[in-house]
Amino acid sequence: MSKEKKQDTKHITKKMATAMAEDIKTYWSKQGHNIEVWVERISDGNARDYAVRSNLHNGGPESTA
Repeated sequence: MSKEKKQDTKHITKKMATAMAEDIKTYWSKQGHNIEVWVERISDGNARDYAVRSNLHNGGPESTA
């Protein structure tokens, strides 16, 4: 009896990453913060995924104090 290997991670497409980036930017904009968010292509061997990057620190915008 053979077991199929379960995929550990979900591949993120450019379309998914772009939508996520827009959601993050919109959320913080509604909170009164102007943040930078961008999508980067990352690769590991033959796999090509996309990652969302930002200038958030510890999950939030930089404090202005």
